[in-house]
Amino acid sequence: MVRRRSLVGSPFNYLINKMPESTQRIEYADLNTELDISFTCEQMGLREIGLICNTIHRSINKVAEKLLTLPPEKHSWKHDPNTVSLVATQLSFGSFITKAQLKVAGKYVPHKAVDLGVSIAANFIYALMVAAAAGMSADVKAPENPPAAVVDARVAAENNGAPDIGPNLRHLADRLAATGKPWQLSVTDSKSGLSITVKSN
Repeated sequence: MVRRRSLVGSPFNYLINKMPESTQRIEYADLNTELDISFTCEQMGLREIGLICNTIHRSINKVAEKLLTLPPEKHSWKHDPNTVSLVATQLSFGSFITKAQLKVAGKYVPHKAVDLGVSIAANFIYALMVAAAAGMSADVKAPENPPAAVVDARVAAENNGAPDIGPNLRHLADRLAATGKPWQLSVTDSKSGLSITVKSN
């Protein structure tokens, strides 16, 4: 006779009870902003592609949280922030190159938000510039007549007001440095023309 062990009171039962009954779909609003992202390193593998995608996703969510004055999410590596989504519209490999539409969870979009996409993109780019100060080089190119959102982001960065994505960028840099692979990341906001190139030293 086969004895069947009851799951009542077992760790399995605890986990089952803790699982959500349903996951609510997040509806994202298109911000009419597209980022051109290019990442290169020697002998790029899936590991490096995963590192850069994870770094950008977490960093831009951190920027959006600050701009929207949301309570900071738990940015552990086990937590997946979902305030902002970057939807890939084109991908090419060799170098990792993508065009990504910037979208934000609809419940966070202020009424008649103006230039929210440009603001998130600009603050992300200037946050990269500030974060790259240690052990990396960064070159920012601004348009001749930048929109107000770009100017505001630059002024914030110059006055120590940029969102802190330093830990995110250092995580990427440290992992790549451990393999001795030089790398370069370029991000351009196609709407405002603001761009940055970050390189390992």
